[in-house]
Amino acid sequence: MAFRGRAATVAGARRLSPQRLSVDLCLRRITESSSRAVTPRSSRPERGIVIHSRRRGRLASLAAVSASAALTVSGLGRSYGDVRAVDGLSFQVEPGEVFALLGPNGAGKSTTVEILEGHRSRDTGTVEVLGHDPGASSAAFRDRIGIVLQEVGIERELTVREALVHYGACYSRRRPVDEVLELVGLHGLGDRRTHRLSGGQKRRIDLALGIIGDPDVLFLDE
Repeated sequence: MAFRGRAATVAGARRLSPQRLSVDLCLRRITESSSRAVTPRSSRPERGIVIHSRRRGRLASLAAVSASAALTVSGLGRSYGDVRAVDGLSFQVEPGEVFALLGPNGAGKSTTVEILEGHRSRDTGTVEVLGHDPGASSAAFRDRIGIVLQEVGIERELTVREALVHYGACYSRRRPVDEVLELVGLHGLGDRRTHRLSGGQKRRIDLALGIIGDPDVLFLDE
């Protein structure tokens, strides 16, 4: 996850359906970083998520909960039938942090991230992102977050510029296309069709789509 002027990063494993891509990929600004490492509670430590975070200039304690936290999770739980995918997960991310969820397949990373994005419901616990409950999934909330998926699936005949204009139209606040191309290292490739991009360039356009709406928080999936 990355927070505006305040950043964070999340790694996930399981994907949502393609319907999540178009409108919901409407989302505001990557920023700086900062240093902490904690391990959340889990009743299954062998499959548990490990949390890593870096904050500018000082170590932070999970117990030091700040009222200004950009993201707060407390006692999060989610099951699929008899499988407890997320069990009592708690953490917080403050403005200015780079934050990562690490763990093996099946540890619950993607489930956690999808709950934070507002694309999946939770069974237990409380979640607050930028002062919103993602479960309410309001348009105002979605306008403030950006998402970079493992694979976006852009229409292959669109040019890079056309793709950014198309996705940018979902947002009330948009960064200039040329500025975004410069930021992700695609300057000069705006008129190239997306199917002609290399694998690395395609990942750059995925990132560009995540930041075109100038998000306050950016979720990065691997």
